[in-house]
Amino acid sequence: MGKDTQEHKSLLGSAAVIAIITGISRVFGLIREQARAILLGTTIGGDAFSSAFIIPNLLRRLVGEGAMTAAFLPTFTDYMKNKDKKEVWNFAGSFFLLMSFILVLISVIGVILAPYYMRHIFARGYVDTPGKIELTIFLTKVMFPYIFFIGLAALAQAILNAHKQFAIPAATPIALNLAIIITAFGFSDHFDNPAMAFAIGVIIGGIVQLTMQIPSLIKLGFKLPSPLTLFHKANKKVLYLMLPGVFGAGIYQINVAISQAIASSQQSGAVSSLQYSSRILELILGIFVVSLATVTLPQLSRLAASGKKEEFAKTGLFAIRLVAFVTIPATIGTILLKAPIVNLLFKFKGGVFDAHSSSLTQSALLAHMTGLFFIGAVRIGVNLFFALKDTKTPVIAASISMICNIGLCFILPKWFNHAGIALANSIAAAIQLVLLYFFIRKKLPDLQITSIFSSLVRITTTSLSMGIFVYFSAPYILMQNSGKILEVISLMTVVGMAIVFYFVINRLTSSPESEELIKLLNKNKKANN
Repeated sequence: MGKDTQEHKSLLGSAAVIAIITGISRVFGLIREQARAILLGTTIGGDAFSSAFIIPNLLRRLVGEGAMTAAFLPTFTDYMKNKDKKEVWNFAGSFFLLMSFILVLISVIGVILAPYYMRHIFARGYVDTPGKIELTIFLTKVMFPYIFFIGLAALAQAILNAHKQFAIPAATPIALNLAIIITAFGFSDHFDNPAMAFAIGVIIGGIVQLTMQIPSLIKLGFKLPSPLTLFHKANKKVLYLMLPGVFGAGIYQINVAISQAIASSQQSGAVSSLQYSSRILELILGIFVVSLATVTLPQLSRLAASGKKEEFAKTGLFAIRLVAFVTIPATIGTILLKAPIVNLLFKFKGGVFDAHSSSLTQSALLAHMTGLFFIGAVRIGVNLFFALKDTKTPVIAASISMICNIGLCFILPKWFNHAGIALANSIAAAIQLVLLYFFIRKKLPDLQITSIFSSLVRITTTSLSMGIFVYFSAPYILMQNSGKILEVISLMTVVGMAIVFYFVINRLTSSPESEELIKLLNKNKKANN
């Protein structure tokens, strides 16, 4: 077995484990959003919760899937490779204490300043609606401490991932979703506005996300340093990487937060519909792209630390090709099936998510899905820089992307209403990817990145063929307004047929991506026999 195949097999194997667990988590995430659609819909409470969760959710993305993990992992991997076990855990324990201090400080400041940044920035469009801005500020204060728990949970995840333990960290979002679902349905009647039950569920979920990883950390040997200290020579190095990385890795989420702030001035329900739409997009990202990005960073960091530049480049390109192989057909399929998907997931008899809510969400989903590939590829691209301990270059690309996003968020709604804001996010992600492409060529001149273009053309062609198949077959199979069970069965039938059609077309055209997947699966079977 060649080195490339071994690296790719390891990557796919780990990604498959996370994808399965993350897929389950995203299903619970959808149930959580369904609970929100049933109890809150696009009402004042729905918009208030959506806006109140913007900052905690943004920081969750940054520390959980972005800058903190991306900055900590390469440094921690170096220590694991070059230092003794005692020094490794001294560093980990000291950084844990430092992050605890920083996160407490952020939480306190966030609660104190909530009336100011919500009233003047993130929810300024709510001021003219009686009670709406007050509810939003209160929910923000309740949920802000979530940042403390999820920040430490993300650090625990990074340590476990460095030791190739992916399952438990990947399962922690399930705890968050379950906490919100149980609290929402169990206690919403006890509050004047059911949005309060959702906010309390967020805090409970954050606590569980952290505590369920502690036993695994202790088993590995994690412990706080003695004497307790916030200062370790490696901490400064991580913070140096992390500060620009907060911007570089999390620009898409920052763009989303800015966009939703702008959307608060749009029609009622705009913020909620953008979040419902974003949930569907994140389902696809989470099942595969986030899983692949999670396992790619530790592997790229190890290859970079070992000086294996050729393997490093090939592994990065392989990951981007796999992202394209999944996201491009998913984009076309979701756009064609947006109406049955939205109605199945969020429209329930007796719920407050009505036909108007569905129309708003479908429009946003169409615009969001156009950026799926770009968002996924950016996550892999940024990891290439982080593995090389370069967090400054992604910041340049992210800064330009953010400026473009803000400008487009004010321009596009003139033609596309709130969907123009989602479209602005997608275009900004595409701009960021193009910039990362030019920057990585300068850093790795031998990187054969042009091979990606031929893959994109081939994958797009086969995906369009699949789209034609879906367009003509779906009307005969889908059962609209026939009850949830029949709607699920008919939609899953269409999706299943589309997947089979897509893979058959790829096999007939000898797609390298499908051949590599089959080859690796066969090797796994032989290894297990």
